[in-house]
Amino acid sequence: MAKKRSSSIPTMTSPGRGTELLRALNAAAASLQRAAHSEAEVFRAFREQVVALGLRGGIHLLDATSKRLTVRAVAYPDQILSLLAELEKFTGLKIDGFEFAVADVDAYQQAVETGQAVFVPNSNAVVA
Repeated sequence: MAKKRSSSIPTMTSPGRGTELLRALNAAAASLQRAAHSEAEVFRAFREQVVALGLRGGIHLLDATSKRLTVRAVAYPDQILSLLAELEKFTGLKIDGFEFAVADVDAYQQAVETGQAVFVPNSNAVVA
């Protein structure tokens, strides 16, 4: 004798319920992933990987007006990071969370206006 299937269990004949279940599971998985990986952890991984590749860079968040950037993470070789630490001491400002106008730095303004990455071979002007 065959068992009767419950109408609440998704089957091939009820794709709507199966889709709903998959969406709920995906939402739950995404929520757990966001909780497990904090913003600080993402920035730490960024720094680690960029430096390991022998590169340098940063993550800057653009405000809603597209006029100001906030530094959220920087990845530079140790000697530059020690220089940045000295600048922090000297100025009393922190790199993480530092805000500035997009228009103050040509490379950032160009990237924001065009939506394209900008390669800057000598980042001294950007850092200054």
